[in-house]
Amino acid sequence: MKFIKFWIFLKLLFFNIIGKLSGKQDTGFETPVIAGLDAIVKYEGKTIGFATNISFDEDFELQGIRTLGFHGDRDFKSMGYNCNVTVGTFVLYGNVDDALPTPSRATILKTGLVDFEILDLNTGDTLYILQSCKCATVGASFEGTALATKNTTWRCREVKGKTVS
Repeated sequence: MKFIKFWIFLKLLFFNIIGKLSGKQDTGFETPVIAGLDAIVKYEGKTIGFATNISFDEDFELQGIRTLGFHGDRDFKSMGYNCNVTVGTFVLYGNVDDALPTPSRATILKTGLVDFEILDLNTGDTLYILQSCKCATVGASFEGTALATKNTTWRCREVKGKTVS
């Protein structure tokens, strides 16, 4: 019984701390928390409706420099750059246009590069700009108990946003 009371106390404490950190309660300070529902995505200046998620991974392709007499990498050199962006959207049918147009096999080489912009829903501030992206893969999921989704992966040349120097 003591364990259950302690567990409930920990859960209440956890949610109280998270609530304070999210800035949603009147705590006297604002701490930004980026959540999926707190961000909107723009594709070529147009808001993508019904987006389920967006994520990106930057790989700076670092190569370790090893020398005699030193255990492990002494330094790093850059061998390239790779960035993959994954965008998930709901697939709607009827008179609703696809908010995220993607190329077909016949048009992939002819389509140009596009930009994605991720904005804070509350302030409208730009969080990240994914520049010069090209669609690499397109997939769809039709589950029996869920909405149909389209998942796309994009190759990106550059990510601009809040960086650490």
